[in-house]
Amino acid sequence: MIISYDQVTHFNTFGFLKLPELFTQEEMETITRESKEIMAEQIPDFDGTKTVGLPLFAERRPFLAQLVDDDRIHDIPERILGPDFVFTGSGGHFWVGDTPWHGGGHVKKWPIRQIKVSMYLEPLNADNGCLRVIPGSHRNDLRLIDSRWDQAPDYLEGLRESSSYHPDYRPFRVKPSEVPFVPLESQPGDVLVHTEDLLHASFGGPNGRYQVVFNFITNPRTDEQVHYLLERFYSGPELRPPESYVKSDRPRIRRMVSRMVEIGFKTAKL
Repeated sequence: MIISYDQVTHFNTFGFLKLPELFTQEEMETITRESKEIMAEQIPDFDGTKTVGLPLFAERRPFLAQLVDDDRIHDIPERILGPDFVFTGSGGHFWVGDTPWHGGGHVKKWPIRQIKVSMYLEPLNADNGCLRVIPGSHRNDLRLIDSRWDQAPDYLEGLRESSSYHPDYRPFRVKPSEVPFVPLESQPGDVLVHTEDLLHASFGGPNGRYQVVFNFITNPRTDEQVHYLLERFYSGPELRPPESYVKSDRPRIRRMVSRMVEIGFKTAKL
């Protein structure tokens, strides 16, 4: 078991987890090599001068592709979201400069629970661009306590809006980089878990921060949940399960993508 009951409770309360040293240095060398190969292959003019992101990332290389079936990754959504969780694809990112505060579009109404399992390929701390989070910002506790508070204000809404990307924006009369936060400092081999509803950002980082992400959701069962997925993602590449997963000889991989096919998402020829 990778995460305990107490860690699941920590995640539900604060919106994040740090799992140190899940992968060895040798494994991280393989992950880094495959990640750089994918970037070079998919973006021929990639020169590391600007932020880029690619969907269907890990699915393109053998070691990365099997990580969703590795207990060190698989156990995380299974414990947090339940055994019938759904894999909605991976992503690869190369971050340049600051990433303003964002996250939390569904704090007042969560159609589907979601988590992001990620690893950074360079050592990161509070001074060089590690992930910053505001604990508990994924929750609207007044709404949870009493349904009469369904319209309770979100006092962090100013950080979730696009205005937070303006260079002169001053939430709470301070610079975005000065908003109180918890730094999720990490070394290669550590795994970070958070929900997109959690406010998160990165400041002060140098160019060249690689991130590999695995995305998971609860099994969408209601009409509202299915409609939400189809309306938001049907025409994009994000939730297209690769054919190699749909036809995989690994039962757990087939199971975690079968729901997306059942809903009607097209497969990707990978």
